[in-house]
Amino acid sequence: MVIPRRILLVDDHFVARGGVQALLEQSGHKIVATASNGLEALEKLSEHRVDLIVADLEMPKMNGHELIKIVTKKFPRARLIVLSSHDENESVAAALQDGAKGYILKSGAAEELMQAVEAVSLGHRYLGKPMVRNGLDFYDDIDLNTQGLDQLTARERQVIQLVAEGRTSDEIGLILDISRRTVEKHRNNVMGKMGFRNISELIRFALKNRLISEN
Repeated sequence: MVIPRRILLVDDHFVARGGVQALLEQSGHKIVATASNGLEALEKLSEHRVDLIVADLEMPKMNGHELIKIVTKKFPRARLIVLSSHDENESVAAALQDGAKGYILKSGAAEELMQAVEAVSLGHRYLGKPMVRNGLDFYDDIDLNTQGLDQLTARERQVIQLVAEGRTSDEIGLILDISRRTVEKHRNNVMGKMGFRNISELIRFALKNRLISEN
């Protein structure tokens, strides 16, 4: 018998989110809220009691890696499962080291999602079959080079992510609902704090810290 869990779904693709929601509800779980990015997810977490979060990694405004870090610190009772299309060791490693309790692929079978929900709900870690085939302890040996990341505010991290994705100051302002001047102030603050000499160094930092994908 399935014990119903209160779940928050986070994915910027409406169709994918709807499919996962249908699967989980058919299995007896309750979807208390959905969100299309990390910022929306944090708002929903403040409004609802959540047992589990099922989240994608690549999303606008705030990606899944940033969401995992904040959830781990501010909402430790809500366990998070990554549901991603990326099976690279580095992505899995970063998510697990940041605090994710499970990692499965969107290409996996529906039963794997159910197994992940059950295992993580009981306090266990769950990795999808492709990750198991790659070995369970590979992530312990990867250096994430996160030195200095904690110096940045949540807003500065958002700006870094968007700058590294190639967004202009005007586009970032529209996405984050702040002025162009404020965007440039945050960017300059980051450059100063981290000692970056140019945008190329900022992008390399974002890649090392999984703020953006290499794809």
